[in-house]
Amino acid sequence: MSRVLIRETGEYVHPEYRIIYFDGYLPYPPSINHYWKLGKNGRRFICPEGKQYLSMISVLMHREFDGFYLHQFDIIPDNAELSVFMTFYLPDNRGRDIDNVPKCIFDCIQKCGIWKNDKQVYEFFSRKRRPDPRFPDGAVFIECAELDD
Repeated sequence: MSRVLIRETGEYVHPEYRIIYFDGYLPYPPSINHYWKLGKNGRRFICPEGKQYLSMISVLMHREFDGFYLHQFDIIPDNAELSVFMTFYLPDNRGRDIDNVPKCIFDCIQKCGIWKNDKQVYEFFSRKRRPDPRFPDGAVFIECAELDD
């Protein structure tokens, strides 16, 4: 069974004996309704706003850019069982479902080739926070590590 540790600052941290694949800070994603659209033929596609976000995440996942930094420590093996912790700060006070942010972020991480498939995520913790003046456009903090059984 895995353990969740909270730093004094309130941030999540994996125990030291786990392999941490990446952790960092990402901009708040578009809503799932602005990321995916359904075409007339019934097929889903990523809309322009989603493609722009995906492009930005692709850059951020691999290097520092405009103050955002998400460091990939290691290549995630295809058979790795992952534990992911996500904290997101809302950009405003509109009501939002807690499950829409991870869907978009997970899709972007997969499309960027960081992990093979989000089916590798066996453990997921998510928490949302009210808007914070430190993040006027919202923010997502994410940590991914090897699952500890």
